[in-house]
Amino acid sequence: MKNIFYTVGCLFPAIMLQAVVIVGYDPEVHDRFESGYPNAPVENASINFIGKGHDWSGVGWSVNDPRRNLGFISPRHYIMARHFMLANGSNVRILRPDGSVTEGTQQARKALGLGALVIINDEGDTMEDLAIGRLSSPFSASDMPVRYGVLDLNPSSTSSNAGAYVGLPLLMVGRGNTNPVTSPRIGATPVTQATASGTVHEFRTGRSEVQLESGDSGSPSFVPWTNPNGGEELVLLGNHAAISSTQNVDNFIGSHQVMNALNEEMRPHGFALRIVGNPGHTWTGQESANINLNRNWGIGGNPNATGGTSDRYVQFDGDAATTRNISVNVNYNLRGLYFLPSIAEGFAFSGSNVLTLGRGGLTNYDNHVQTFSAPLRLGADQIWMPGPGGLVIQNLDTNGFLLEQHGTGALTINGTISGGGHLAVSRGLMQLVGTSTYTGETWVHHGTLQVHGDISSSPNVRLGAGGVLTGTGRVADVRGAGRVEKTGGVLRAQTLHPQEGMDFSFTFGGEAFAENAALRLGDAVPFSASFSGNNAIEVFLDVESIADGQVYHGGFFTDASDDFSTILDNANLTVYMPDPNGSGWIPLDADWVVTLGTETLAHDFGNGLIEGRVMRLELHDVTEDAGAYEDWVADVFPPGTPEADTEPFAAPNTAGLINLLSYFHRLDPLDPDMSKRPQIVADDEDFVIRFRRNPLAGDLDFEVQISEDLLTWGPSGLVAQVVDPDPDGDGNSQLLEARLPFAQAPPVTFLRVFVMFAD
Repeated sequence: MKNIFYTVGCLFPAIMLQAVVIVGYDPEVHDRFESGYPNAPVENASINFIGKGHDWSGVGWSVNDPRRNLGFISPRHYIMARHFMLANGSNVRILRPDGSVTEGTQQARKALGLGALVIINDEGDTMEDLAIGRLSSPFSASDMPVRYGVLDLNPSSTSSNAGAYVGLPLLMVGRGNTNPVTSPRIGATPVTQATASGTVHEFRTGRSEVQLESGDSGSPSFVPWTNPNGGEELVLLGNHAAISSTQNVDNFIGSHQVMNALNEEMRPHGFALRIVGNPGHTWTGQESANINLNRNWGIGGNPNATGGTSDRYVQFDGDAATTRNISVNVNYNLRGLYFLPSIAEGFAFSGSNVLTLGRGGLTNYDNHVQTFSAPLRLGADQIWMPGPGGLVIQNLDTNGFLLEQHGTGALTINGTISGGGHLAVSRGLMQLVGTSTYTGETWVHHGTLQVHGDISSSPNVRLGAGGVLTGTGRVADVRGAGRVEKTGGVLRAQTLHPQEGMDFSFTFGGEAFAENAALRLGDAVPFSASFSGNNAIEVFLDVESIADGQVYHGGFFTDASDDFSTILDNANLTVYMPDPNGSGWIPLDADWVVTLGTETLAHDFGNGLIEGRVMRLELHDVTEDAGAYEDWVADVFPPGTPEADTEPFAAPNTAGLINLLSYFHRLDPLDPDMSKRPQIVADDEDFVIRFRRNPLAGDLDFEVQISEDLLTWGPSGLVAQVVDPDPDGDGNSQLLEARLPFAQAPPVTFLRVFVMFAD
């Protein structure tokens, strides 16, 4: 192979290179952004933009060196050039679909020992140039909805045909060394050569149309691929590695060695490489429903006609097939399955033989459900996209690999999941019903995992910030920063690890535990740590009315009988009632105090009584036993205080604060802490007035009033809500706030709390 020279070192002004050179360069055609790059970029909206119609949210850039363009292969992983890797701790940015910018921090990087063979210095040291970077946490699905695939044109899962990529049209990203920093540029050029041999996996393009420059290393190259549904999407072919006098050289990631290596790096973090291919076979089902007969595959013939694992990409068209019932009558291998939109019903795969799915996974474009009662087996890490119709399967052998669900729709697995592999949800809903034995990890990065069966063989369910766990089944440990959401029944787990900021939502239908949703924890140490202010507990009381002194049991149940009240103390608790106007839920108002604790409880979960501990909520209506002003006076003034000093409008202190306000705000009338007076602040897009209230001052009413001149005051119409039931930790006061959006406020705005004796 001809050596490619890439010298690293200082670049002097006399030889300063410009951004990627494009023949016929035009900013409207070739620049990704119109302006604002790299801090506040504005997407190129020109109808002439060469990348128009494609989602570029998965192409990010380095904060410290915006020359570096990064092509993401998962919300957490991206490919890079080894000789131009970012330092760990570096920040990278992407543009959200709404036009705002968000950042992530690189946690790790690794060279894969594959890629374009590059000479990186004058001494002739060489390296394989492909590397992978990993962020400390993934971007959310809403921040980066695109999931770039890698185009797979190889004849099988264990062989490569680089020649199949020659002539493909590329969209190459680059920016190079420019000053000032300018928008990344995108140019079009075809592949002229491709190699996949040994450790060298590269493709080349000529420089007649696009010339990449020093500083473009690691920038991605895409192919506009027309998927089986007829839509065009960007799929990755590689990233830039080097230049010679006549060619651009890119790391080629379309070989099986590279795809396998990337999957190995991504699997421990719950992500699979999305791999796509062109279907060469279509199910027609002309005469027999047996999957292994040529005549059922139309002109393309049998994908496994050789009897081996030729594992081709295939498509199923419900409108064209004469039968949609498929008998898996032999053990069979397919590398990728696509189900096309149809007027007819979905397909049903039956039989006792095993259908093995390769790295291309399964994509359902159809509005109808696809059903697999025949057992499925993973032949590689892969992504399934259930689509609008969804997928229903019976049994799955993970076979040591990772199945990641991505995209809208629901995947339901009714039977056993076995093997040493893993499950992950990145979008949509995954429902697990049966008793499973798989031993790998379970991730919910985004979307919902609903467990109605038993997956406790998997050691952990790890919840990402956008992940939700629910159901009435059984899991092992629960970790992460997502949400456990229970609207009914009991979900069983072993130990809860709330340290990363996990939140909880429980719906209660009554006072008794049997009426309420709960998370049951079975280990002797049910909580690995105490809750903090980063943990929210929401309780939705789905009842017609509440009364003073009512006690509700639910939320958390521990098989261990130790009191866990102190573990929950610092969580943010909010209790909701149905909105009487029928528009959802509203928090309990300031007249109610909720006491959070635990209580011993024996309950039969189906196998006899279990005596454990349950979370307990007690509601207290402070208006029922509220004190009166006279009682407060007796409590706070020394005996013998002159009556003139105890009257409501007296101010027996140097601050001049009248007793009525000291009583309302729960202050010492003789030495009031003036830092606890009402405060007005600007928060986000609101004016906010915050104030303390004595929950026992039931003989007082209050109103938040507004003025534009401090002379004329009137009702503001603002509703004050409790934001902290015990801000001082002594049970003597509540912290309330009322919000006035800037957009609704007069040009000059004053707010106050007006206090009066109740009628």
